[in-house]
Amino acid sequence: MAQGVLRDMPADVPAHLILIADRMNAGDTAGARARADAALEAVPGNEELHLTRLALFEQAGDTEAAGAALRTMAGLFPDNAGIRLALARWHLRAGDPDGAESTLRAARDHAPADPEIAHALVLFLIEQRGPEAALAEIGRITAQEAEGGAAGSIDPRPFRRLRAGLLFDQGDRAGAIAELRALTGGVEPSDEARASQVMLARMLAETGAPDETPGEAPGKALGEARRLLDAVLAGDPGLPEALRLRARLALDAGEPGQAIIDLRAAESGAPDDPEIMTLMALAHDQAGSPALAGQRLARAVELSRQAPGTSLRYARFLMRENRPGPAESVILSALRATPEDQPEDLDLLDMLGRVHVARGNWSGAAETAERIRASGAASGTAAGTPERRAEAEARAEALELASLRGQDRTLDGTEAGTG
Repeated sequence: MAQGVLRDMPADVPAHLILIADRMNAGDTAGARARADAALEAVPGNEELHLTRLALFEQAGDTEAAGAALRTMAGLFPDNAGIRLALARWHLRAGDPDGAESTLRAARDHAPADPEIAHALVLFLIEQRGPEAALAEIGRITAQEAEGGAAGSIDPRPFRRLRAGLLFDQGDRAGAIAELRALTGGVEPSDEARASQVMLARMLAETGAPDETPGEAPGKALGEARRLLDAVLAGDPGLPEALRLRARLALDAGEPGQAIIDLRAAESGAPDDPEIMTLMALAHDQAGSPALAGQRLARAVELSRQAPGTSLRYARFLMRENRPGPAESVILSALRATPEDQPEDLDLLDMLGRVHVARGNWSGAAETAERIRASGAASGTAAGTPERRAEAEARAEALELASLRGQDRTLDGTEAGTG
């Protein structure tokens, strides 16, 4: 039927899409691409057909063809921010950060009032150029807003919040807190205001900055942080970020029951959040229920897809419970989940070595020590530096020493038993 439609109406897009899908369902990738090319010859400016052909290139792993298609589409559909952002991501995957930045800046120049593009540019600068470059860009965005310039429809508050986070991470904690106080003072309740209040509460709790409430003696800002969170949750009782933080403060105060109440509320709104599962485990452990804590940690590992930090926390819990076998399985699963282009995590390898020593697996401990050295020397992000190599060597030597001591104790015990 689709072929019959095209004989009468060669530019009928749905009919072209049916024929492309037919070839894809049959596993005929070359045929599907040929159909897509023929469709674009008949309807060269159709965005849906271009997206379909792009999906075919990506499915086949043809990165060069996908990049060429994205460049063509960026020229044909300049108002589609998603295409420009996809092209920037393609440049990053190709190891071309300059191309990614050029694409993002061109998109920003074309649509200066688009907050998604501005946000993507700032995040790119944070990851690829460093905090100073990101702070400079945020300054330009907020200055344009203050002057009512071309980007006058962008809400500057999310960017000011980003600036506060960067300042905090750079060590200017007082400046970050001052930025958020200015951002949250006297504002009407809104999702944006609540996001800034939660960030301010987190900073106050982490720094222990003086509580500026009139009539109260200076001290740690836990009281102010709690009041901020209470106010946020009064407006949005199910906000996971606020519930998580209030639960963490309750745990720090030795109140696991209150933490569990908040975390159950957070879980109902974000059932697949590994951080909520981890905090729930800590709360159950603090309340004297290690079995429930173990269940929550196992679930956190599953939800995080074997993330290193979550897996490490569960492995430590299992070792504490004298279960080295399951601990080893958790660590090995996390190591297998390491992307091929990244070195193995030193903390995971270190824990694996400790598990081997605890189980008397001396050959496994020796092999792990060599894996630690290899990870320290591997190339990749934050890898292969002199500092990482030195850390890896120190960990490997400590593991080898622990293994030797363990073997000596075994020999001593054998001799004592037969003496």
